[in-house]
Amino acid sequence: MTFTPLDGDSRTKVEIAEQGWRESQAGLDASYGNCMGWAQMLAALKVWVERGINLREGMYK
Repeated sequence: MTFTPLDGDSRTKVEIAEQGWRESQAGLDASYGNCMGWAQMLAALKVWVERGINLREGMYK
């Protein structure tokens, strides 16, 4: 994960890079599924930072 502050603003650019996926249809499918998971996690992080609400509470019991 790379966090880059944007000039003159209180925003931050977040970049996520992964590697090591198998070069097969199953690996490709898994990488796309993981990408959707990161999008959901970033949305939950945004709500937590801006509102203090933990949307993931109870997810990892």
